Formats: sequence, C-alpha cells, structure tokens
Amino acid sequence: MLLALWVRLWQPDVRPPHFDEGVNGWFVDQITENGYYDYDPTNYHGPLHFYVLWLAQSVLGRDIAVLRLPTALVGAGCVWLVLSLGTWLGRRAVFWGGLFLALSPGAVYYARYAIHETWMVFFLLAALRGWWLWTESGKSSGIPWMAAGLTGLLVTKETHLLHLGSFALALPCLAWWERVVPSRGAPQPPRPAASLHRVAVPLFWCLFALGALYSGGGLHLPDLVDFFTAFAAWAHTGVEGGEGGGHTKAWSYWLGLMARYEWAALLGLAFAPLCMARVPRPVRLLSILGCGTLLAYSLIPYKTPWCIVSLLWPFTLLAGVALDALWRVHPAGRIAALGVGAALLMLSASSTRRVAFDRCTDEAEPYVYVQTTHALERLTDPLKELLRRDPLSRNLVGHVVIESSYPIPWLLGDYPNIGYYTKELTADSADADFLLVGHSLKEAVEQRLKGTYFTETFLLRPALEGCTLYLAVHRFRELFPDRPSGFEPLTP
Repeated sequence: MLLALWVRLWQPDVRPPHFDEGVNGWFVDQITENGYYDYDPTNYHGPLHFYVLWLAQSVLGRDIAVLRLPTALVGAGCVWLVLSLGTWLGRRAVFWGGLFLALSPGAVYYARYAIHETWMVFFLLAALRGWWLWTESGKSSGIPWMAAGLTGLLVTKETHLLHLGSFALALPCLAWWERVVPSRGAPQPPRPAASLHRVAVPLFWCLFALGALYSGGGLHLPDLVDFFTAFAAWAHTGVEGGEGGGHTKAWSYWLGLMARYEWAALLGLAFAPLCMARVPRPVRLLSILGCGTLLAYSLIPYKTPWCIVSLLWPFTLLAGVALDALWRVHPAGRIAALGVGAALLMLSASSTRRVAFDRCTDEAEPYVYVQTTHALERLTDPLKELLRRDPLSRNLVGHVVIESSYPIPWLLGDYPNIGYYTKELTADSADADFLLVGHSLKEAVEQRLKGTYFTETFLLRPALEGCTLYLAVHRFRELFPDRPSGFEPLTP
C-alpha cells in the first residue's frame, strides 16, 4: 500500500495538465459558479468525479496536484481492494496481484491523471468483492458492497454497460462450464443470505445517489433523462471511433499495449485458459470475466489508451494466481515463482519510471496520448513569477487565440481578464499583457498589434498547430532584463 501511494503521489505535477484534465477542471469551476454539474451525455461522463474534484479544489485550492490527488488515492484504494480478495483467491495470489497492480505502468500513469478511469477499477473491484461475499461466503454484507460498486459505476462513466454486460454473460458461461468440469472446492456455494431489509436499504441509497448526483441535487432534473439517452450517444461514438474517427484503433490495440508495458497482465492472460481446468470457482469466474471484457473492448473501434486500466486488473490478479499455483506445485516451483515475480516487478517498475516520470510527455510512448507539452510552462512560469512579486498581476489582460485552448482556461481560471478566441481575435484592442496565438492567425493578429513584445514559438500539444507567445515588454522586462524583443510594430 505504501508503494502504491508513493508511486502515485510522488511529484504529481511532473507532467503538465492534459487537455481532458483542463476540461474536467473547467467543469469544477462551473460547479462553483452554477451550484451543480450539468451532465451532457454527448460529450462528457458521469458526475461523481467532478464533484470529488470540486471538493478537493474547494478545500485545498487550485493546483494540478490537488486536481490529481483524488484519483491517486483511489488508485491506491484499488490495490487495497485487491488485497481484500484473498479469502477467495488465496492470500499469496492477491499479494502478487496487489504488487503487480501497484507497479503497473498503466495503472500508475493514469492514476496520476484527473480522469475517470481509475474510479471504474475501484468500483468494479468493490462490486466483485460484494458478489463473492454474498455468493461464495453466503454473507449478506456483500449486498451493500455490490450496491456501492454498482452505484459508483453508474455515476462514473458510460462504459459501465460493457462491464455489466460482460459480467451478465460470464455467469451463465460459468454455470455451463461448471457442469462440464466442476471447479475445485465445494460443489455448491452456500445459499446467499438476503432479506427484504438487506436488499431494500442499499437499493434505496443507490437510487438516491443516482438521482441526487445526476440532477445536481435536484437543481437540474432534466439530466436524469440524459442518463438514459447517453447510451445512444456513446454507442455511436464507439462505432464511429469518435469525431472524425481520430480514435479508431485495430482490434489488437490492447494486446499491443500489454506487450509493451504490462507483462504481468500478459502472464495472467496466458494463464486464463488454464482456469477452465479444476480451479476454484472465483478464479474461473475472474478468467471468464477478464477475457470477455477484453473481447468487448477489442471489438469496439473507438479506443483511447487510458481505458486499459479497466482491463488490466483481472489479469494482474490471474498472474498472482498463476504464481501461487507455481509455488504450490513443487518445492522448486517456489524459486521459479519468486524469480518470475521479481522479474515482472522489475520490468513494471522500469516501465513505470520511464512513462510516468522520465518521458511523461513523449508521444513515442503510446500511453502518452494528445498530451500537453512542457512548453506551456513558457507561459505559466512568467505569470507565476509576476504573481509572486505582485499579487495585483492577477489582473493582467491576456488574449488566447488558438483553435483549442485547454487546459489553459482552467490553469488561468483565477485571472479574470483573459479572453479566449478560436477563429479570430474579436477584442476591441489586440494589444494585451500577453497573447498566445496559433500560427494560422498570427499574421492577422500582428497587423493589429501596436506594442513591443518578447516572443517565443512552441507546440502546445502534438495534435495542434504551433503557436506564438507574446509577452509585453513593459510588463515582463524585469523578468527578462537582457532579452531582446521579438516583435515591434511596423508603425509606432
């Protein structure tokens, strides 16, 4: 657990905010302004993540480390939930599975992102724990766990339909295969304990949470209907591959990511067919569920790399089961299990360090996807330094004239005098304390400038055109005393 926390919380601001994080941060600001999150099923996801980010930012302030804190903690919570499954998978198996998940490059990299995916893993594990508590151990305490996990999935992201569908199909597959090859252990699980009270109370709180979160606490009731219309919108997105087809990937995309980064998960995937032999029933269910979910995600053309975290956890657990089986088979198997496990952990640690820290903005790494570059700091660092010297510099006037400006609107959300323009600069005066201008609009903007500016050219993120930063000399001269101006008007 300490290892999981450390790799997720260490240097949280080493990577600039991603486009999606900027959008999510903007939604947090909208909650502050409007009092609720206005759910839009055609573009964005469930409300829980935004309300948690709003709470974190309200208590701890506006900072990218604060925005990323909740998902980092939830990512470590996923490891805790893995460790809690030892009753059904074996303590040694979940020990290895917890280590593999703690150091998984994908699980670590995207837990250090203020996006939804890590929440999905947390609630999937919670629901599975509840299912086994109820069906395998016969304890009614599993019902609240299942209700909490299901509710969390429904208020997080529309891809819950894929997971719930995979689980619904896995159960009859498991029942049929149990008749062909009975699992090892008790021939029949204990009868699940349940009563009207035990079911009704969690169900009530599940429905209450859904209604409260999707309606903004009753402030925007039409969003309750949008919960259902979202499936049509996201079905279209999944089939078409997103706007313009930019996210369309081959069916083998997830396998390619695993082969590059997730060797422990590959071991679990290779072990999954062996779980059709005489293994404990929970292990068999886990293998069917993991393979079914992977198949469902592979058949959908729309693929973004962060969805990998929703696919990894069953296979990291199965890798732990495989090492546990190797440990048990022969005394020499213990040495082999330790060797294989140590090798996989070293590979994971090396890949995690490379992708999460050393090359976290290098798009040669497939996990680094439409990522903002460090060049953004050429704008934010001077603004931070001016603000440190003079708090009134928060009132600087700025023009951001680029096609897609996120994450800048959230990063500079405390600056009230910044205008954002996508196609042309419509402000009365083009001059400002700073400007950020896309190259396609550069000539038109420069014709209207009358001041003298320091200039820099850089790429905000690979998917966009280059842009030029203009810093007014009279404002920033004290920061750059020896720097020559880069732009002077043709006519004074």
